[in-house]
Amino acid sequence: IVRFQFNSNFLAHIIKSIKTFELPKRRFTEYLINDQIVIDDYAHHPIEIKESLKAVRQKYPSKKIVLVFQQHTYSRKNSFKEAFKSALLNVEFLFIDSVFSYETESDKEENILIDIIEG
Repeated sequence: IVRFQFNSNFLAHIIKSIKTFELPKRRFTEYLINDQIVIDDYAHHPIEIKESLKAVRQKYPSKKIVLVFQQHTYSRKNSFKEAFKSALLNVEFLFIDSVFSYETESDKEENILIDIIEG
């Protein structure tokens, strides 16, 4: 059995921290443009993408999702190509931008995600 004893200053610090907590930048940042909701989310792993889309569907169940996706790094794209396919196909409209990569990376298969989705 573990027993924790908190003094009032420590508890007050915890409460203050919870009340002032801010999400990391670029994670589910919402903008209202005319009557459209734009969500900027830096999900870059297939699981993060699925979870972000799940949150969008829960919050806006009657809205169509238009996803603009830009993969970062060829290595991640190649390592998770099947998982990306699964994550990206659950939207009404999908636009895939070219891969943002570091100068040290190169890949001859620029359209690998498009090929997978079309195939």
